[in-house]
Amino acid sequence: MLKRRFELGLLAVALLVVLRVALGWHFLYEGWWKWKHPEWSAAGFFRQARGPFAHQFHRLLPDYDGRNRLDKQWVFSRWQAQLQQAIDHYGFDEKQQQAARRVLQLFEKQLDDFFAENEAEINQYLKALEKWRQQAGAPAGRQVPYLQERLHRRWQELQQQAAPLLGRVDKMMAAFGRELEALATPEQQAGRGPLPRPVETIDRIDQATRWLLVAVGLGLMLGLLTRPAALGGAAFLLLVVLAQPALPGVYPPPHPSQGHAIVVNKDFIEMLTLLFVAATPAGRWAGVDFVLYHGLWARCCRGKKEKKAK
Repeated sequence: MLKRRFELGLLAVALLVVLRVALGWHFLYEGWWKWKHPEWSAAGFFRQARGPFAHQFHRLLPDYDGRNRLDKQWVFSRWQAQLQQAIDHYGFDEKQQQAARRVLQLFEKQLDDFFAENEAEINQYLKALEKWRQQAGAPAGRQVPYLQERLHRRWQELQQQAAPLLGRVDKMMAAFGRELEALATPEQQAGRGPLPRPVETIDRIDQATRWLLVAVGLGLMLGLLTRPAALGGAAFLLLVVLAQPALPGVYPPPHPSQGHAIVVNKDFIEMLTLLFVAATPAGRWAGVDFVLYHGLWARCCRGKKEKKAK
């Protein structure tokens, strides 16, 4: 009698299968949509990270606060590496290499002019940024609600202050790449394609996210390796929860359209649901795992047992 109290009925099993497939469809569609839109990036999500782990997520973004792009030597070193990349990518001859170096000299002059014209504004922003970082790193800045609000507003002001400067640097960096590509002959451009941009950490994260969502979605829908798929989906949602925790006193608060929650929000509930699916043999019910478990796995175990018996 005690054992039957923990057995599932047919309706419960059917609903678990439906739940597994629904979760899989959610992940699969999210992954498919991101594949169909290559311009998508998790950068915006990481940029909005808040809570105790926000800094760790911000570090995954390239030059989150703009300090690198407002460093003349950093920008010039980036251009030098890009010039060598263009030479190797297109196989520039000597004449093309000389032309590429002249382009670098021209943009170096533009860079010098930019920093000379905006030296005061750049230094002012960098000093204000360093002061903000010290205040944000203090215990009071992480714990006192009204200080969190003040720091967030100050951060928005700093972003507005740096936006025109960073915008001009971004335009120069983009123009430099276009000038290098323009030096390639039509044959070189057709054979090698556009000049690859530097691969950042966020690019690898975006690619891994697409693969993970599709793999988890297919695994859950097909009932294939259901437990690893469910655990993978739960781990992904754990990162989402850590980046946007529904904790009281964390500023800025989530947008009202996301509802109101403390600790337990929609992502947290879906994460627990995936853990529940992983704890059940849901893949063996109307899934490929049934074939693997009752076919290949059963034969393997039965063969080993028979050998031991002999």
